[in-house]
Amino acid sequence: WLLMCERDSGYNYGEYVTDKFLIDYGWSQKDLDKIKIWDSGYPKEPGCCGKVARNRLAIQNDDHDQQNPGSTSRDMAEHGCVLIKDCDSSDHHRHFETKLFNDPRGMEDNDNDAPLRLILSSYWWTEH
Repeated sequence: WLLMCERDSGYNYGEYVTDKFLIDYGWSQKDLDKIKIWDSGYPKEPGCCGKVARNRLAIQNDDHDQQNPGSTSRDMAEHGCVLIKDCDSSDHHRHFETKLFNDPRGMEDNDNDAPLRLILSSYWWTEH
C-alpha cells in the first residue's frame, strides 16, 4: 500500500497537498498543475491511487538507484524490467521504454496524462 494512498500519512503529495495549496494558500489550479509528482507505482500500479491528477504525474520504468549491486528494485511485475538486472535482453527493455512514450500503462490520454516521461540516462557495471 503506497503512503500516497493514505491522505494523512505525512507523505501525501496528492489530496493533502492539493487542498493545502488550493484552499489554505489560495493557489490557482493552473499553478498547482505545474507541480509534478513521480508516480512510484508505475508501471505495475499506475495512477497514484487516483490521488494526483494525471496531468501532474511523472512516470518512468527503472531508475538509477536500482542499478547498483544489492539494491532492491520496484516490483514492476510483467510490465517492466530493470535494464542490467532483470531484463533478458536489451530489446526486452527497449520494448518497455517504447511503451512508456507511446502507450503507457494506466494512462488514457497519451498527450496529457503523465506529461513527464523519464528514462534512465546512464548505468554501468562495476568490476568485482
